[in-house]
Formats: sequence, C-alpha cells, structure tokens
Amino acid sequence: MAMGLNKQIQFVRQPKPTDGEIIAQVAVFDGDGNPVDVGGVPPTADTLAGATNTGKAVLKATDAADARKAIGAGTSSFSGSYNDLSNKPTIPPAYTLPAATAAALGGVKKGAAIPDLASGADAATIATKVNSILTQLRAIGVIAA
Repeated sequence: MAMGLNKQIQFVRQPKPTDGEIIAQVAVFDGDGNPVDVGGVPPTADTLAGATNTGKAVLKATDAADARKAIGAGTSSFSGSYNDLSNKPTIPPAYTLPAATAAALGGVKKGAAIPDLASGADAATIATKVNSILTQLRAIGVIAA
C-alpha cells in the first residue's frame, strides 16, 4: 500500500515528560518527497540558500566594523577637505563693515578716554576739553571732519 505524504503537524498537550522519554519524532521531506537529514551539522552563513555574498559577510561579521566593511560603509575616498566636495554652496565674500557717513550707519572705533572737567574749570580749560572731544569724534568717524 502506497503512503501519501502527510503535510500536517498535530500539536498535543501531555504531562511533563520523564527522563529519557521520547516526546516526538519528526520526519522531514523535501518538495519531491525525499527525506531530509535535519540532524548533524547546523546551518551556517555559507550554507544558507539564497543568501548573497554580502549577506553572508554581514552574518559572519564579528563586530560592527566588520559589518560596515561587508556593506561598504565607512570606506569613503573623501579626503576631508571642503574643496573636494561636490555641489558646494556658494559662499559670499567676507563682510567688511563700512565706515559711518552722514547718510549711512557704519562702524566706528572707540576714542581715547577723556577725564571729567573739574567743577571750577575756567572757560579756556572747558574750550580745550570740548575741542579735544570734537577732534576725537572726527577722527573716529562719528562726526564729519
């Protein structure tokens, strides 16, 4: 009597096994009905059907660096120089702060310190001090010369 291939698995509940008790026996067959030995040597990355060489190399990697190497990550030829980049943005020239004019704001330099006048200063001393301030303001561009 010819036996057909049984393509079903039945799971059953049973009490806790005793030492040495065989719980189940499984026979495995390929698509043509030929028996397949599932015992012995476990599968490895090299024996996986359908795995690419890259996939196998990733599976065999022992650390992250090996995995990156397997997929080609981290192996750039970039020199690190900005000049070696492609599609760089256009960088405008350095900004130069313009001098202040009567019509436009601009940068001015700080003038020298001028000590306060004494409370009893005479007119000549006051005139000299004011003229010194005006000279400095002209020199640093705050007022026109």
